[in-house]
Amino acid sequence: MLGLSVETLVNGEPSAFHVSILALLIELGSLGSSFGQPSALMPP
Repeated sequence: MLGLSVETLVNGEPSAFHVSILALLIELGSLGSSFGQPSALMPP
């Protein structure tokens, strides 16, 4: 999943799939920090 998005970035063609995954990771990171638990995906 992540390897696919990295490959897409290397090719210079960011896809909607990669953008949605990135947004999801950011959402998870902010959710984790709001609960006072540092997210493993997005360290502080």
